[in-house]
Amino acid sequence: MQNNLASLLAMFICGVDETFTVTDEFLVLVPVMDTTTANDIFKSLLGVLNRVVVDWSRAVSIATDRAPSIIGKKQGLRQNLEKKFRL
Repeated sequence: MQNNLASLLAMFICGVDETFTVTDEFLVLVPVMDTTTANDIFKSLLGVLNRVVVDWSRAVSIATDRAPSIIGKKQGLRQNLEKKFRL
């Protein structure tokens, strides 16, 4: 019997409008089938955020669970996002 389990990546988005009202919404639960490297997570994140049309010029930070693939010292999701969007 083959094991078809996947890691699941939960994505949320939080925003603040001009009246300082905070909105926190669940976006999607994405299965990551093979590996959960920084690049795999980065590609999944970009795909989802492109579908919901996020204006990255207004992004100021990201929040994570601090997993090694997210915060890696030289190569992590955080570094990929900083390079691409100048966060």
